[in-house]
Amino acid sequence: MRIKVYTPFRPVLLLMLLLFGSLAANAQITTTVNATGTTGSYATGSVNASGTKNDDLIIDVTQLNNRGWAIFDLSSIPSGSTVTAVSLEFTTTSNTVLSGATNYIGGFQWTATNDPATMSGATLYTMLDATSGTNFNAATWGAATTITLSLNAAAQTLVANNLGSKVVISFVRGSTNSYEIYGYGSTATQQPKLSVTYTPNVACTGTPTGGTAVASAAAVCPATAVNLSLSGQTAASGLTYQWISSPAGANTWSLISGATLSTYSTTISANTDFAAIITCTSSSASDTSSLVTVSVNPFYNCYCTTGAQFTGDGEILM
Repeated sequence: MRIKVYTPFRPVLLLMLLLFGSLAANAQITTTVNATGTTGSYATGSVNASGTKNDDLIIDVTQLNNRGWAIFDLSSIPSGSTVTAVSLEFTTTSNTVLSGATNYIGGFQWTATNDPATMSGATLYTMLDATSGTNFNAATWGAATTITLSLNAAAQTLVANNLGSKVVISFVRGSTNSYEIYGYGSTATQQPKLSVTYTPNVACTGTPTGGTAVASAAAVCPATAVNLSLSGQTAASGLTYQWISSPAGANTWSLISGATLSTYSTTISANTDFAAIITCTSSSASDTSSLVTVSVNPFYNCYCTTGAQFTGDGEILM
């Protein structure tokens, strides 16, 4: 579905181009890549020192047992782009045993021979080690929660050198307590994600592609932020971004003040449609992404819950 750029927007957009066009050449884009796969792809998984591999779930990650991995396809990011930030998001399951130990994120270049699906388990286990060599992050992890980690300059270099290809990110525990992390077979929200912020080295021409607006959640509570991003849009320098919003289904769009990056984070108090206008400054041509609707959760899903159980005879057990 495409959204028309209504006439009232035109003067505002032209003014924005005049004011901010000089910054567009250095505009940064953030692209988030999920670790996706199919049964037997070993796009995510874990392996022990004996070489036994597990597909999908990153299970039993401990100091003495398994090390985990996730493969991220960076083909959507143009080669030669300047990478300025990389972050990793993953979600631990309820089977995780919490500890305060330091855990490690590492990684290496994916190749046909360095592919977790085909390489020997013993070799894979060694390559996943992020404790004795270079690591990308060292921190404690929570249990049964979503964790977001900023990765260091070494990770930025690995990603920059492999744009257009793939990288393997490793998960290594610093404790004997077991961690379990959702893999590619889980929901899109739970799958491991790698977010890359970069500046493309190719200038835009003609009419850009607006792509698809993506929300981090379909429904949120009023005090909970929703993160908006784009997928499938033109990746080039010389682009400007403007997020717009409308009451859900009303098709009455307004510019969101200050929302001029490829990503946007906000809270809502009513069901809202979001989209983004992308403009190529050299051609003054624009395209608008498809919309995404974010709903407000019912109030009873947004406040404290109890462990009360209804037994069927009117008694409430706490």
